Amino acid sequence: QTSSAQHENAVLSRLVSEGEKRVGQVREEASLLSNTLKASLQSMSGEMKKQVARLREEREMLTSSLRAALDRAALENTALRSQLAACGVSVDSILQGVVEKMMEEEKQREQVKQKELLRQQDAASNEQ
Repeated sequence: QTSSAQHENAVLSRLVSEGEKRVGQVREEASLLSNTLKASLQSMSGEMKKQVARLREEREMLTSSLRAALDRAALENTALRSQLAACGVSVDSILQGVVEKMMEEEKQREQVKQKELLRQQDAASNEQ
């Protein structure tokens, strides 16, 4: 309300200072502008409320779909673990092997970096 009153006063002041219209005419026009602005804001508010409701519905639908997909994935995971266990394969040991291999590869990369750094330091000290 404060900002619309400030806007109305600004419009009134500008129009009266231009001297082109009577004060009464300016007030009528300002009132019309104010009413138009209020109606526009109410319309925008209504549209925003509709949009918020639509987005909430969409979020709920997506959340429900995601939960269903996660449930299916969990069931498939359980089924695969059971099948692998029936074949005598331990998923945990496979995962442990993968992690160990990744750690070994990282260790080798670090050793290569260290050797390269030492080689560069030796080269730099030989140049001096």
